[in-house]
Amino acid sequence: MKLSYRKAGEKEKDIFNNLANHPLQLWEWGEFKQRRRVKVVRLVGVDSQRVIKRTLQLFVHSLPFGQTLLYYPRGGKITLEEMELLNQLAKKKDAFLVKLEPYLPATKGNKEYLNYLASKFPLYFSPQPLFPEYTLRLDLSQGRERIWKNLHPKTRYNIRLAEKKGVKVVEDTTEKGVTDFVNLMVKTNKRHNFLSHTSDYYFDLFEVFRTTKVIKILKAVYQNKTITVWWLFNWKNILYYPYGASDYLYRRLMASNLLAWRAIEYGLESKKEIFDLWGAAPPGTTASHPWAGFTRFKLSYGAKYWQTVGSWDLVLNPFKYRSFILANRLRKFLLKIRSCFSL
Repeated sequence: MKLSYRKAGEKEKDIFNNLANHPLQLWEWGEFKQRRRVKVVRLVGVDSQRVIKRTLQLFVHSLPFGQTLLYYPRGGKITLEEMELLNQLAKKKDAFLVKLEPYLPATKGNKEYLNYLASKFPLYFSPQPLFPEYTLRLDLSQGRERIWKNLHPKTRYNIRLAEKKGVKVVEDTTEKGVTDFVNLMVKTNKRHNFLSHTSDYYFDLFEVFRTTKVIKILKAVYQNKTITVWWLFNWKNILYYPYGASDYLYRRLMASNLLAWRAIEYGLESKKEIFDLWGAAPPGTTASHPWAGFTRFKLSYGAKYWQTVGSWDLVLNPFKYRSFILANRLRKFLLKIRSCFSL
């Protein structure tokens, strides 16, 4: 079916959201990015009857030295016409690159289709993804009893231990909940040498989504002290776990184990089919991998690997693209060196 494309209007917000396949394609996520001084392009594809059938939300990122990059995160299967549209949009914005990271499984059909697009456009599998190629997903449709049975025995023990020790899990989708998260996030990032967003990032995110039912903040409390906090995204049939932080001093209470189980219970109560745990180290990686710990934690709940089609780069200026790749590699190397010498 041939579609024509135009910019989305403010009055089409609800229709736009109904067609969004992922939280990062929601209208509110675009509003949030605008707060972060990122330009947003929202497009809709309409049929001959002027009915909206497709939506695309892209972000225009300004880079050093006056360079521009377009980013299309977590969209669906892109059509040949949409690829041409992105190509023309990038030229109009004087962008040297359009980065695409679809929320699609790495099936044979999807891979062949992307390779077909790559035969028509300068599209390449990216050496520098923003999203991990692998995530872990738990099938919630199997029900509570089977999920509990499939937990690692040590995980079941830790959940009961946290309850016995007096850890309580409560919802706190408020500014106080965000503050508690930010305070723990600082400790978590320092402990693991993680790079993270600044605190105002999370407050902006909360402010935009506070009137929706998309976000939920759960926290584990022990003796009136918040020791673990999780953000959850709730969209259509999937529950997502994008952000988490904990207090290492209370690690023996196993609060994260109980919090994860309560998040699963919330997903079941909300009639979700899938719990997407957002990202994981690739299968077969060693214990030295920086994500090995939380990947092992997620696997202990019976989650299974779900490989996406990965990150793809539509390159409009090869010279600028190569410079961008080299600059990013140098940046990561310097950050690694800095972390080795940090106190």
